[in-house]
Amino acid sequence: MSLAQVASGEVSRTAVFLAETGKTRPTLPTIQLIAARTGKPVEYFLEDSEVVHIKRPDLDKLRGLAAAEKFADLQAAASAAKAEAVDPLDRAWTAFFLGQAYFRLANPHPALDELREARDTFQRSGDQWMVVDCTDLIAGALSLLEDRAALGIAESNLEACRRLRPANRALEARVIGRLGSIHLVLHNWSKAVEYYSEAVDVAGELKDLSRLGKMYGNLGGAYEHLGDLARARAYSQKSIAIHELLNDQISVARAENNLGLVLMRQGELDQAREHLDRALRLYDEAGVEVGKGHLVAFNSLNYGRFKLAAATVDFSGSRRSSTQRSTRRP
Repeated sequence: MSLAQVASGEVSRTAVFLAETGKTRPTLPTIQLIAARTGKPVEYFLEDSEVVHIKRPDLDKLRGLAAAEKFADLQAAASAAKAEAVDPLDRAWTAFFLGQAYFRLANPHPALDELREARDTFQRSGDQWMVVDCTDLIAGALSLLEDRAALGIAESNLEACRRLRPANRALEARVIGRLGSIHLVLHNWSKAVEYYSEAVDVAGELKDLSRLGKMYGNLGGAYEHLGDLARARAYSQKSIAIHELLNDQISVARAENNLGLVLMRQGELDQAREHLDRALRLYDEAGVEVGKGHLVAFNSLNYGRFKLAAATVDFSGSRRSSTQRSTRRP
């Protein structure tokens, strides 16, 4: 890599040269820049006595918040950690978690900024597994924006994922599931079922119950759009059973909501209301607000519509019966 590439207009070539030759002591920002451009950790350019003073982000804490789906907390924690991170890879990891939080909070524009920054650093460091992981979320964020480029990016990412050695089947299951989600957004219901079914196979092979439960829920949604309500109901019920076993209340709430919608379409309105009410109660207990307002409005609208339709059918049926009885009178 040339001095010009390292400097990249942010630091003079002379400053980089003097730092490399030991003729001057570089500032920390200069060391960070050189580390980022070369893909090496900041420690590589520091004396042992200086390394101990570097504050490292608590990545276990960020992973825990992501696993618990506490994305508002994750956003705050990752943002604070990134502001203090010195090493380029530390900044990449915090950017990855920050981008994930933005994405799951349905805020795709800042998510894309963070995820692309993280991906570039992982690419330079040679971590192709994290490149695929970042690209998966980038495709998801683009899909939120209804950007049709999301599909091509996700398809290429699946190919890249399958070239990884050693293979990462858990990552592959996520990437396959992403393709199902993108096809769902594009209303390609059959393709969504195809990819979700493949993701179920991989998750089952890995004994990944959490992933399996989510894929069952997604399959239920896809089959509902295809009009196969029996399968939609069965997969939604499977999803609820798995997430209850794992005590994942947020995922149970999503699955309960999906099952409620299927039951409405099947005309079982009282059962539907029970499942929809439980979904909202679980969201309240978990303190989840993102998307809940939409859920309440959408479900109330649909429930009211189906109630009206059912009442109309009953009224029409009653009128027909009354008419038939009156015509039989002498």
